[in-house]
Amino acid sequence: MPVHRWLEMIVLFICLPLGVAFFLQRPGVWLMPLLVLVSLLCLYLLLSDPKFKRFRLWHIQGCGSCIVRQMALFLPFAVLCSALVYYFSPELFLRLPSQAPELWLSTLCTPSMGMN
Repeated sequence: MPVHRWLEMIVLFICLPLGVAFFLQRPGVWLMPLLVLVSLLCLYLLLSDPKFKRFRLWHIQGCGSCIVRQMALFLPFAVLCSALVYYFSPELFLRLPSQAPELWLSTLCTPSMGMN
């Protein structure tokens, strides 16, 4: 794997979440511009790589089966985790989105960036 791919992975999956968690006082204000900037940097790196097959960026034909497989994995575990939290600790159920929406959104957005 080329060095710039490793750097891209480290920045996107380690530095960006740590920066949001530790250095930014209001992640809701800075999170989206930072994610857009990193996304554009990743897109530039992909497009500047001559070995990258550009049809993979917009390969919509295979998207339906991928989404079905991802939802088949995600939904049962999301329901199970929600039920366990509601059963064992009902005071914590849906507490994060109501009390810290910026943190909740950052936890939702960061993994979804890696699925693309």
